[in-house]
Amino acid sequence: MRIRLTETRVREIDPPSAGRSTYLDLDVKGLILRVTPNGTKTWSLRTRVNGRDERIKIGVWPDLSVSEARARAHELRTRIASGRNPADEKRSLRAEITLGELYERYLERYARPHLRPSTVTSIEYYWRYLKPWAHRSLSSITRDEVQELHGKIGRDVGPYEANRTHSWLRAMINVAIKEWSWNGANPATGIRRFKEQKRSRFLRPEELARFFAALSESESEVTRDFVWLALLTGARKSNLLSMRFDQVNLSVPGAETWTIPAEAQKSGEEQVIPLHPLAVSILRRRRETTDSEWVLPGRQPGTHLREPRSAWRSILRRAGLGRWEGTGAKRRFIADLRIHDLRRSLGSWQVGTGANLPVVGATLGHHDPAATAVYARVDLDPVRSAIGKAIDAMLEVGGIAGNVVELEPPHTAAADE
Repeated sequence: MRIRLTETRVREIDPPSAGRSTYLDLDVKGLILRVTPNGTKTWSLRTRVNGRDERIKIGVWPDLSVSEARARAHELRTRIASGRNPADEKRSLRAEITLGELYERYLERYARPHLRPSTVTSIEYYWRYLKPWAHRSLSSITRDEVQELHGKIGRDVGPYEANRTHSWLRAMINVAIKEWSWNGANPATGIRRFKEQKRSRFLRPEELARFFAALSESESEVTRDFVWLALLTGARKSNLLSMRFDQVNLSVPGAETWTIPAEAQKSGEEQVIPLHPLAVSILRRRRETTDSEWVLPGRQPGTHLREPRSAWRSILRRAGLGRWEGTGAKRRFIADLRIHDLRRSLGSWQVGTGANLPVVGATLGHHDPAATAVYARVDLDPVRSAIGKAIDAMLEVGGIAGNVVELEPPHTAAADE
């Protein structure tokens, strides 16, 4: 039956007494809705691929609305036109697939083509907690096991990492179900997640001197410069780690800037960060002492620094920014400051030294749609001034008082990843 399918029409379709009823959408060529006697309503695309008829399952209504089914049908047609056969891709997941195989497929066919590079990096990071299950078939992983793993990560590492790991596991399997017709249930659904408290942590006045002293004792020059630049620019960690010299303009004294490209930003818009004189000093030194394209090169040629977790924890231990738990072999240090808190510290000290919220938002590249228009009208002069006041205040309280010489490292150590 050929009809113009709408949400109301689909909802009102009664199941047949026997066999299946098939409805062909008038608006999208090949989009069909099949209804079984038990009331299940399934979307499919009927088309020809490489000279043979194919019926490609899209999803089930109401999980997939009429508009979503049409959009998926258009997407499938585009893939077919480019020479791919979605039916073959779907069939390949009907066999027993392991979690490791799904992870590789998810990265190559979904995450890298459709998600931001920083998001892909996040997925790769959280895979470390799921990797022990890499050789497990999806159908063998149970909800109880996912709940147990979630709880273990929460106890050993923290609720945030536990929740993010669970989110990516659930997302990968959902894509396998919706995009590639894996027929199993998602064991990551219905998991009790940890409550997350919004952090308001930043470097307090009484902590600055200890923090700066501990930072100066770090054995890795690239780690010291990374931490300093994080504090001096307020940039996101992923942007800072992938910072390149061709993004930095140091040619105009007093007007030096770092331009973060749009594709690296959550907002999808380019951000220009005015550079404090201390940041300029660090960048000039780094440019003179490395031939890498990366401001913060990694250990391997052609790579950039990855988050220096062990070096960061060492800095915090020396500064006393955390606490010790347990005894004997189980004694461990629980850090009380994250690298992201350096970004929050700059914003907090800006507010404390008189900056208004639009200027702070422009400094940090906030992507709140309601504030975008306001931030766009803020030029770099007040942003540069606010950054300077905040940083100078922190340095003065921390006992450095803007002395560039004290930031020059006495020796060079390998990149600590």
